[in-house]
Amino acid sequence: MENFDLRLSLLNTIENLSGLPDLYRISLILVLFIFLVLALSPTIFNESKVSRFILRVFSEPVFLAWTGLAILAGRWPVLLAPSINSDEDQFIAAAMKLFKDAAFWRSVDTGSSGPLNIIPLTIPKLLNIRIDYASARVIGLFLVILSVIFFYYSLKYLYDNRVARIATIPVVLFFSLAVHSNFVHYSGEHFPIAILSTALWITCYVYTREFSDRMVFIFGAVIGMMPYAKMQGLPVALAITLIFAHILWTRKESLRQFLKSLATLALCL
Repeated sequence: MENFDLRLSLLNTIENLSGLPDLYRISLILVLFIFLVLALSPTIFNESKVSRFILRVFSEPVFLAWTGLAILAGRWPVLLAPSINSDEDQFIAAAMKLFKDAAFWRSVDTGSSGPLNIIPLTIPKLLNIRIDYASARVIGLFLVILSVIFFYYSLKYLYDNRVARIATIPVVLFFSLAVHSNFVHYSGEHFPIAILSTALWITCYVYTREFSDRMVFIFGAVIGMMPYAKMQGLPVALAITLIFAHILWTRKESLRQFLKSLATLALCL
């Protein structure tokens, strides 16, 4: 059975659309405007003085959904572009090769990028979608949106919903409006940033709430993926791990509990 060609399908869909550039600009401006209103809504509206319907319209799930839509609205034309970066070409070829020979370091060589940078690119194939530039960039967009959401929750735990939404604005605008080739292709930084964002979220969660061995285990499992994604991400991962360990120390009820949590963390790493 022939795999679905996502890029070709998109090209065929827009082929007969007239005024596409203007339609793209108008839709992007509209989506970003609504995103900005949602992001600023906790600052603009007094929750105690607005109706329940308004609260639902400007609720957190709606804001997060529109965050993803804002990034997608600005970046979807990139799905149509051919080769942008040689690293992306190499990653796509490596993902294809893994279906012939799944032994990563024997079948492919992606330099400082490990298997966790390549394996996500194989997901479209499992869904009967062709591995190409479009499918790779869709995976990249998903990881970007995931990273932004974890960034938002990290700030929400440290501060509040209002600060987190405002701080998310420049991040979303950057990923939505970036046009430089180094920022729009699938790169070796997408998965590591998602790892770091997730680890930061867990760290902020543990710092502001009651922690458990389960959260320590999850943190260790997440941050322990970094060597298998990108070696250059290890210094940042180490810094977050040290902060996490310091939080465990300051929140300990006894030395025995701290050593137990530290052992759980080390076991996962």
